[in-house]
Amino acid sequence: MARADVDGKVLWTAPVSAAAGSEITALLEEYPAYRHADRSVWLGILAAEKAWKISGWNNDIPCIVNAASSRGATALWEDYHSRFVSGDAVPVKTSPTTTLGNIATHIARHLKTGHAAIEHSVTCGSGLQAIANGMAWLRSGMAKRVLAVATEAPLTRFTLAQMQALGIYSAETDNYPCKAGYTGHDKKNSMVLGEAAVAFCLEMTDELQAGDIYIAAAGFGLEELSSLTSIDPEGKGFRLSMQAACSQLPGNSIPDVIIAHAPGTIKGDRAEQKAIGSVFPQLPAVTGNKWLAGHTFGASGLLSLEWAAMLLSGSGYVPFPYEPYSSHYPHKVSRVMVNAMGFGGNAISVVLAVQRAAL
Repeated sequence: MARADVDGKVLWTAPVSAAAGSEITALLEEYPAYRHADRSVWLGILAAEKAWKISGWNNDIPCIVNAASSRGATALWEDYHSRFVSGDAVPVKTSPTTTLGNIATHIARHLKTGHAAIEHSVTCGSGLQAIANGMAWLRSGMAKRVLAVATEAPLTRFTLAQMQALGIYSAETDNYPCKAGYTGHDKKNSMVLGEAAVAFCLEMTDELQAGDIYIAAAGFGLEELSSLTSIDPEGKGFRLSMQAACSQLPGNSIPDVIIAHAPGTIKGDRAEQKAIGSVFPQLPAVTGNKWLAGHTFGASGLLSLEWAAMLLSGSGYVPFPYEPYSSHYPHKVSRVMVNAMGFGGNAISVVLAVQRAAL
């Protein structure tokens, strides 16, 4: 995380690494036409391109691109709207470059998939919803491959101002500006915004091999809210989504690790903790990553899912540094649950698992 001067205020932010910034520069030098697109598109293309190469896919088999983003073309929209209210002419490309769907179509054209390109926003649950949507396409037989991408570039003046207006942005000054998951009596709102893009290549198989990582379950939950930003204090949405996911596991088994949504807000962190405690009387290991990467809105769920895959591969576990939950970590991890919650009380829990022996 880094300090940034935003309209005279010094705020914590979590931008992508310098190496990623260099990759963006290289991308725009190779494809100058992409300069008209938003930063969220650039990040999405880079993540999708890497996942595509790692998978070894080509275009012999049709692939659907399912892109997800909470805010979409954030920087471009803010820039174009600012010009409009200042009395300047609206640029010709304003609508096509800020309309929901432009991320998916840019990625699909870049990879030359030649198939359906769809996009959605389910606020901060967008990334995990892309995974669930991909599962539905694959299981229905309407697709053989799905590229699920989540991208977010919200480090803009107006978006940061919105988070400050909600009173949830971090004013911490110690080593942990975002105390995600901390639920002590001295808990303060400490959300920090970050930017990121993550992509997963999904396909069906009947031949799981030892070490293969697969999607074991996806559960959903919706709360009844008193306002657009409220959250049920008992974490009803998370309770429903976690219970629904566990019901899809063999013998209603439980995950070994939970990667919590844990945004760093007082109400959000406490509600999720209560939900986890109510569903799992004996707590699994619980951790989260927003204290490291910030809250990347729609991309946050896929960042956590990437971490889940690392844990299942035998590496990458980092507990909350202030241990708000059980710090016990199992010797063998077979299932990891990832939670995400968006405005509107829309919760989703996805479970990744690893095949321990060939079927």
